[in-house]
Amino acid sequence: MLRGAYKHLRSHESGFTLIEVLVVILIIGILAAIAIPAFLGQREKAEDSSAKSAVRQAHSAAEVYGIENSDSYASMTDADLEAIEASLNDANDLTVDSATTSSYEVSVKNASGTRTFSISKTATVLRRSCTPRGGRLPDHGRRRQRLVRKAAEHRLRAASNARLHRSSPLPLWPTVWSWACDPCSATSAVSRSSR
Repeated sequence: MLRGAYKHLRSHESGFTLIEVLVVILIIGILAAIAIPAFLGQREKAEDSSAKSAVRQAHSAAEVYGIENSDSYASMTDADLEAIEASLNDANDLTVDSATTSSYEVSVKNASGTRTFSISKTATVLRRSCTPRGGRLPDHGRRRQRLVRKAAEHRLRAASNARLHRSSPLPLWPTVWSWACDPCSATSAVSRSSR
């Protein structure tokens, strides 16, 4: 009788086998291995974006400072920029370097302190840069290699066409690097005359 009751209870028990539990744990581990690096990458991008925004605001505040001080940046400090633009109080490690009468450099670090974004202005050139350079393209620089290869192919094609027609000039080398497509592996310069 006890044996029959025990068999009856065993037949109605439901649960997971060890293999099923291990498969579920394995699936959760795989999903975590995919999701955590993707999440951390998005977090770094958000920190970089915030620092870029802050350095642009600092540049705008520096221009306002220059206008208020007869186009001179000589005595400009971090506190001056924070007084002009209140949101710069939240910027991580805002610094003003090499401020002279006609040039300056403002820089901001991202929240983790791994990258420094800066905008420097001289009399004729506005330059944006990021240090340390490189490492931000998801394709590890293959996009840049493809662009260089395509530009070289384009120049070769144009050169062969120019030999045939003798009148068409060679195209200029493409300048496509800016924060928009590659935030940390190139420096983009904007001439004052092209604005």
